[in-house]
This record gives sequence, structure tokens and C-alpha cells, in this order.
Amino acid sequence: MWRFYLIAVALVLGLCLMNFARVGRKNMPVKSAESIETQTKMPPNAAAIFRRACKDCHTELTYWPWYANIAPFQWLVTGDVYGAREHMNLSKWGRYTEEEQMDRLIDICEMVASNKMPPWYYKPVHYPAAWLSNADKKTVCDWAKTEVGRIAAR
Repeated sequence: MWRFYLIAVALVLGLCLMNFARVGRKNMPVKSAESIETQTKMPPNAAAIFRRACKDCHTELTYWPWYANIAPFQWLVTGDVYGAREHMNLSKWGRYTEEEQMDRLIDICEMVASNKMPPWYYKPVHYPAAWLSNADKKTVCDWAKTEVGRIAAR
């Protein structure tokens, strides 16, 4: 029985010590002229889906939930957000070349349609905002395809 208490104390102490290893995180200033909503002809229904399901990881407008302040979740959440921004930052859409924009638009549709985005581990904590219905997926893909066609026609 005393071993259980010793293990429990060691775990609690370990969790407390982990919180001294902080990871810096921040949202950079956003120039609205560079955002995907300004740079594209995104209809309001698609914009609403992006705001509720994508902006926390793929923009500089991340809302950091309370658990993102506690190690080891802080490390995981920060790593996911910075990785997502590096792959595709919707706040900096205007900085991408037309080719990069088309590639990302195709990726958006493929990832949403195949249920790879949002990731499975993100959904339970962000229910219902991050759960995309079939209609949401169709809206996003229809918009992305239209936008690819618009860019290609230039």
C-alpha cells in the first residue's frame, strides 16, 4: 500500500516540476489584408466553418484554453498550433504565391473530406465546434475548388 502512495507522490511532484519548463507561445499581429477571408472570395458560410473549426490552430488568432497553461498539455498544444501555422497560416494567406495557395486549397479539401482535419484528438476537446458535418465538408470543398479555378484562370 505504501508503494502506491510513493508512486502517487512521485507523479504529482513530477507534474509540478514539469510546469517549470515553460514553452513560449504567442499570437503575432494580424494584418487583415493578408487573411484568407480578405484574399479570397470566401462565402460567409465557409468563413463561419473556418472560424469555428480551423482558426485556433491555423491562424494567429489562437484562443489558448486553460489546459494549454499546464504541462505537459502546454507542450502538446503549443507544438500542434505552431506546426499547423507552419504548414498553413490562414492569417498570412496573402504571403503565399498563387501556386502555394492552390496547393493549400487542394490540401484543405483533401484533408477535410478524408477526416484528417481537424485531427481526431482535437475533436473531443472542441466539441461541437470542430466537428464537421458532411454539409460543412461539402461547403469547404466546393469553395476550395471554386477558388482553385479562380486562381488558375488568372
